[in-house]
Amino acid sequence: MHLLNMRRNKLVAVQWCRPLALRRLAWATLITLLILMPDVARGSELLTNGNFSSGLSGWSTSNSGTGSWSVYTGSPVAGLPAPTANGVVTDLDSAASGTHILLQSFVIPAGATSVTLSFDMFVWNLGPIAYQDYHNYDYTTSYHNEAWAEIVLPGSDPFALAAPLVYALYQTPNGQTTPAPSGFTTQTYDLSSLAAGTYALRFVEVNNDKSPSGPFYMGLDNASVMYSTGSSGGGGDTPPPTEGGEAPEPATFLLFGAGFVAFGLWRRKAKTAAAAA
Repeated sequence: MHLLNMRRNKLVAVQWCRPLALRRLAWATLITLLILMPDVARGSELLTNGNFSSGLSGWSTSNSGTGSWSVYTGSPVAGLPAPTANGVVTDLDSAASGTHILLQSFVIPAGATSVTLSFDMFVWNLGPIAYQDYHNYDYTTSYHNEAWAEIVLPGSDPFALAAPLVYALYQTPNGQTTPAPSGFTTQTYDLSSLAAGTYALRFVEVNNDKSPSGPFYMGLDNASVMYSTGSSGGGGDTPPPTEGGEAPEPATFLLFGAGFVAFGLWRRKAKTAAAAA
């Protein structure tokens, strides 16, 4: 019995001690893979209440003249397209002139590798006069129906045009009119070239209802500024990944291979020792 116990203990020692180097190699391979694998991109939203589900919370509004930004839901109102869930529109049921600004500040953090802005929008000029490219806030200007979306540096007085323009996103087409919209159109812009810092997303609608201008509406929904962080593993000269994900580098394949070989040898040794026992 004593000899049998000694043999059993010896086999156990062989099973766990002989492949010790292999097990260490497997763990080292796993740790190396975790260190060398590219960072997974992490996306985060920079705007608050971009879908207007909480009304105008998170947004600042400035109005001159008559009318304002109004939130509406469900079905079309006054012939306007229905939002997907909640939306905001200027001069809802208003038949007078005014200037209306909708603004929200956001901060692009250091280390952001990708910044994408998007929003759903429609513009509808019901008057017979085409858009005029005045690009100012004076709604008393003759035949002045105009709207634009911009990235600006936050300013203290929106109506003073004091906020320096950073990125021109959209402006109503000068000399043209717009047909009755059938729905919201998604606008997408790449802001990855912007440096880390504080910016503001600004929507402006100028509406001169004086004849022969006629009413003008602007609708917004699903505003979003998404940023992501993470490394592509090779800097700006790295080719784009193939469809379906990032292409592993040859060194990654070698590390995976070494890990699988080490694990296979360890399993084989363990099975051999168990069979001998």
